[in-house]
Amino acid sequence: MSISRPEQLLILMDYFVGPQGGTERQVHELITNLDLQQWHLHFTVFRREKNYQGDDQGFGKEMRSLEIHRLASVRTLRRMIGLARFIRKKRIRIVHIFFNDAAILAPFFCKLGGAKVITSRRDMGFWYRPWQLLALKCANLFVDQIVANSEAVKDNTCRREKFSPAKVTVIKNSCEAATFLQPAQPGFREQWGIRTDDPIVGMVANISPIKRYPDLLRAFAQVRSRCPQARLVIVGGGGPREVAEIMTLALHLRLADHVYFLGSVPQPVAVMKYFDVCVLCSESEGLSNAIIEYMGCGKPTVCTATGGNSELINHGQTGYLVPVGDVSQLTEYIVRLIEQPDLAAQLGRAALESFRNGPFAVHTSIQAHQALYRQLLTTG
Repeated sequence: MSISRPEQLLILMDYFVGPQGGTERQVHELITNLDLQQWHLHFTVFRREKNYQGDDQGFGKEMRSLEIHRLASVRTLRRMIGLARFIRKKRIRIVHIFFNDAAILAPFFCKLGGAKVITSRRDMGFWYRPWQLLALKCANLFVDQIVANSEAVKDNTCRREKFSPAKVTVIKNSCEAATFLQPAQPGFREQWGIRTDDPIVGMVANISPIKRYPDLLRAFAQVRSRCPQARLVIVGGGGPREVAEIMTLALHLRLADHVYFLGSVPQPVAVMKYFDVCVLCSESEGLSNAIIEYMGCGKPTVCTATGGNSELINHGQTGYLVPVGDVSQLTEYIVRLIEQPDLAAQLGRAALESFRNGPFAVHTSIQAHQALYRQLLTTG
């Protein structure tokens, strides 16, 4: 009886620092959970970032870097021709591309190497400039399938990139249930001087303009006028300028003694477990990992009705949806959940049930990816 050899699969992305970022975590879970009897994996990035955490990322694969730092240069062209030759030499049959630069530049050269090409879309295209959108449309001529992480992202991709809906597959972000077995961070309230009965409003997101932290701070200033014991915990890193601007606004709003900036936290779930109300007030989201984690912690969420958020939160059942930039509604729903803890607990339980019944298990995501890869290999 003959044993079939694993198919050659290449994961290609702009960079990989570590599994903490949203897309990078999803890639890490994909790489570490693929069936190695079916797939022989190659892992390549355009560039190795300065804060890269090392080759030992737990998936037993050395990361190959093309050292591409500019999209348009003779050096880049040579590197991409080399990539096409590598794909053909190794007989790689599937290339799955993540992040923006690779999605623009790589499809033609991957197709030149003889591979089927998949690209991923994980946001609502907030980064699109006219030339990037045009470049994506051209690159898509060499793409066999796009993976979107929400129906909203799929619709946005098809509308703006003029890509066929029949060639877009939705595979939602995964989050392993074991993540939520970890205990709450010991001594958290004592460490930060937060009393046992002080309600905690929390938001987990990088500090960047698209997350609209000023809306959160302005809402929280109004929350404190009605719930003076409330505390705000912010989990997420950011550039020095962005962090300084948010801290300055907190001082201006006289919130400095009531807002806690934790920065990046390796295990945010251990902190989320202290939140009484979870918030995400972004301008744009594809499918928020933070909201999925809020749900997995059994917490009620108040978030903006943007992108895939409405695919996660059932308004009035597992949390509340507010228009982007509506500080007044954001305030009202946060206050409602603080003043009605039984309601908050009810919504939290419903959110946890929704998480458990949803398509968020890692094995579900892996099976969907592998089925897509196999489908492409059998369609000629």
